Formats: sequence, C-alpha cells, structure tokens
Amino acid sequence: MNRKTRRSKKDIRRRGGNKSLHSPQARFEKAVEYFQSGEYRKARQIAERLTDEFPKTPDLYQLRGTIALHEGQHNQAEKVLRQGLFHSPDSAVLADLLGTALVYQQKYEEAIAACRRAVTNAPNDGGVVANLGNALMLAGDFPSAIEAFTESLRIRPGNAKAEGNLGGALKKLDRLEEAENAYRRSIELDPSELETYIDLGDLLVKKQDWPAVIVCLDEAIRKGTENPDAFVLKSKALATLGRLEEARETIENALEIDPNHAYARLTASLFYLYAERWLDSWRAFESRWEMPATPPRPFPQPFWRGQDCAGKTVLAWGEQGLGDEVMYASMLPDLLRVAGKVVLEMDSRLVTLFRRSFPEIQCLPRRTPPDPETLRPDIDYQVPLGNLGTQFRKTEKDFPGGRPYLKADQARVGVLRERYASEGKLLVGVAWSSKRADAATQKSMSLKQLSPLFAVPGIRFVDLQYGDTQSERDEFEAETGFTLVHDTEIDQMVDVDSFAAQVAAMDLIISISNTTVHMAGALGVPTWLMIHAVPGRRWMLQRTDSPWYECIRIYRQAEMGAWGPVVADVRCDLASFAAARSG
Repeated sequence: MNRKTRRSKKDIRRRGGNKSLHSPQARFEKAVEYFQSGEYRKARQIAERLTDEFPKTPDLYQLRGTIALHEGQHNQAEKVLRQGLFHSPDSAVLADLLGTALVYQQKYEEAIAACRRAVTNAPNDGGVVANLGNALMLAGDFPSAIEAFTESLRIRPGNAKAEGNLGGALKKLDRLEEAENAYRRSIELDPSELETYIDLGDLLVKKQDWPAVIVCLDEAIRKGTENPDAFVLKSKALATLGRLEEARETIENALEIDPNHAYARLTASLFYLYAERWLDSWRAFESRWEMPATPPRPFPQPFWRGQDCAGKTVLAWGEQGLGDEVMYASMLPDLLRVAGKVVLEMDSRLVTLFRRSFPEIQCLPRRTPPDPETLRPDIDYQVPLGNLGTQFRKTEKDFPGGRPYLKADQARVGVLRERYASEGKLLVGVAWSSKRADAATQKSMSLKQLSPLFAVPGIRFVDLQYGDTQSERDEFEAETGFTLVHDTEIDQMVDVDSFAAQVAAMDLIISISNTTVHMAGALGVPTWLMIHAVPGRRWMLQRTDSPWYECIRIYRQAEMGAWGPVVADVRCDLASFAAARSG
C-alpha cells in the first residue's frame, strides 16, 4: 500500500456517527470496517449498493477507488474515480487517487494531469503537491518534479519523505551535492526509513566516495534492512577499496536474503571468476539480462542454451564494449563446430575485421531496428556472445591455449611498419588510459608515468591511445624531451580495421586494460598488460598470464594506485627485451 492509499484509508476511517443499524451512515461504516479488516469483497458490495442509492456522494467513490487500488484493480479504480469526479469535479482527494491509479497503469501524462487537478483543488495540501512530484518523476520530468517537491516542503517543512524524493530527483539530474544534502536531511528527520540510506549509498557510489558508502550502508544493515541492494552496494565499495574478502562475504549475505537478486548474482559472478570457478561465474553472469540497463537484443528466436544445433542456424550477437566483443569472439570457432551455420551481429566498426577473420560466418552490423537478415525465419536460435562461456569455457581446460583468431590486413600492416620504421628500432605501442567513467581513475595512469620506459634505447614508441591525446603528448614531450609517434590518419575508435593493422605492426604492446589489449591479444601481438590492484573480470587476481590470450603477460599493482613499481618492472623487462632483439 502506498502513502496516498494509506492516507485515504485514514480519511475513510474518520467517517463516523452513531446512526441506526440500517442507516446509510451505518452501512458506510460497516463497509469501512470490512475494508479495514481486509474483507474487500464485502466492503465493495456495500459501497456499490450505496453508490446506486446516492450516486453523487464523493466519499463512496473514494472508498470504492481505494478498495480497487488495494485489490490491484487499477483500471477499475480509474473508472470509479472518474465517475466520482464527474459528480464532484472539485474533489482533490478523488483527483489525487486517480493520479495513483493512472501511475500504476504507467499512464504518466494522464496521471500528471490528474495530480495537477488535485493541486488546483487543494493548493495548500503538501501531500497532494508531493504526489504531483512523484508522477513527474516517473514521467522523467525531473526539473518539474524538483519544483513540486520544493513547493511541498515549503508547505510542510520537515517532511522526511518529500526530502527523500527531492534527493531522488536531484540525483537523476546529477546534482549530487544537493541530492546528498536532501537525503541526509531526510535521514535526520526519519532515521527509521532504511530505504533512504540505500538511496544515499547509491548516490555516494556515483560520487565514488567509497568509505562514505560503507559507513552509510553499514548503518542501514545495523538497523536491520533486508534489502539486498544495501549489501550489493557495500560489496562494490569494499571491492573497489581492495577489501575483496569482505566484499565476497557481503555479497554472500545479499544472496542469503534473495538468491535470485539479479544485481547480487551479477556481482557474485566476479568473485566466482576471481576464484576461477568458471561455470559458476558464467551462470551468475547471465543475470545481466535481468538488469533494466542491459536488455537483450530484440530478436524473436529462442535462446541457444546448448541444444543440439547440428544443421541449424544460430544468430550470435555482440554485447558490452568493443573489447568485450573481441574477447568473446574467441568462442566463435567453438560455436561453428556445433552449429550448421552462424550469423553474427556486431558493432559496425568490427565488420570488416571479422569478415576477414571468420569467412564462414555471415557478419552483420548492429542496427536499430535490427538488420532484416537477423530476423530471417530460417534462423533457429540466438545467443549473446558472453553466454557462450556456459557451453565452451566451463573449465580452464576448455580454453584453446589463447591462440590468435583475428587477422589484420597484412598489406596495411606492411605499409604502417614502413611508415613507423626508424633506424632498426623496435616498434612498441603504448596506451595508458581508459575512458570508462566508472573505472578510469583506477585503470588509468598518465603518459608521464610511463616516462621511465622511454629511456630504454633502441625503441620507437607509437601512440595507440584512443581519444584526443594532443595536449597530453605535447606536455609530455616538452617536459621529458621524449617523442611519441602519433598517426593522424588512424582514429582507433572509428576505423577499427586500420587500428587492428596498426596494432599488428608493433613488435610489442604495453598498455593498461582497454580495447588495445584485447585487439593485440586476439591478433597474437606480444602484449604487456599493466593492471590495477582490483581488476575486471577478464584478468582474475593472481596470475601473470591470461587463458584468453597466450601472448599477454600481466604486471599487477601490489598496492592500490601504486603504478611506480609496475612501470619499474616493465622497464626492466623492456630493456632485456630490446637487448635480446638487437642481439
């Protein structure tokens, strides 16, 4: 029951008077009594008979509408409340309840109109004004929602619920400091509302204030919350701070509360992978399709889950980022061995490269709406690339040694090697930054932090960093005197096939975890990966190699944020690498 229907219930309960047993008032009170005790059918029958006798009585429509809302009959509630408003057009209560009925049906524009009508009829009712804010929030009109919640708080200052809702609207507009203040005011006013702690914790995750996330959610947990979100968000904060064992225990607590909680299972998949429990991880990872932010592609075919598909056609489709599509493509040869035909939908930038690498597969660009070829009736199944792990990577023994599987344009590779050549020096490509907002501060370093590598003789360094690096390169060269080759003819994130040729032209790649590493690994170019202390799911925790790519060597931070020792180790090995090649 939401707040509006609870308030309506109280309003109905206040109706009273000592009338005769069979008087309309006594019958109304009996209906209310049945309603209060949960006997909705009896309450509804009396209220409907009374409405037939007294069709212009707003209290009857309020009671009938409230009963329908409690029974989940939202369309019926709408019908009854509209009838009541026909007879009592100035009733703020009926208009307010109508807004609730319409919200439940996701008729947000109509709900807003009903709530505005209620506000017009009761402009000084802070609850009615707040309900308008709620409808505006659900419709995505966050600026107007903020205005409504602010007006509600002007009418009734110190209302914890309105402060919390104001925080939610401000958070949607990334006005994080204001939102945090609103949430904290709400908590101060009503410390028992544990959901507000969770909303604040989610905001603090957005601010990446990890210690504050833990403090906030520990308070909700101490007070007895059973919302798994509190444990999931706390686990994320603990993991980001490198407290991995605590993070694992916390996510297990979330799964004890709700074993089917999608976000908890998705988070748990990371810890399963850290432990190299491959099949458990893949199965938990499938919960990503239950998350609102990652709906599956709108294909009509049933999902392939290992059924016999000999002689059948399977539509595979790429997902997540460019690097993920490249990495998961390593399982396409496995799919080809069991399926009659494979159709692959992918990021359009990968089509040329994948057509060259997988000539047996029909490669199609991802479009909205999907390419008609992906909707053909002769396609029997569909499968997202990441789901292939449940069939083909159940244990590490299932990995085919990390052998390369992509093929660059060799003519283009030759042109680029000749372009970059300089007095027999080795060509070493470098990348140092990730642009993903949630990971950039951990995964990335500055170009200047790589400067010890540039002192190694016999090497020409090539810029493989995507994005605009001009100012950083200019500053680096001015401060250090070291130069970095930057090829203005190649935009790594637009012309991916040329980027693949550029990567293949290198003798060695040195990079943080980004698309460059996946491209190099898939092409078989020797690659040294510098990884932060709490890596993503691809790189696990302890090992210096990768089952995905045989050509990758991993250099890990021993402490959070400590890139200096990592770069020092890479420099030492780079000097040996260069000496061996020159000899």
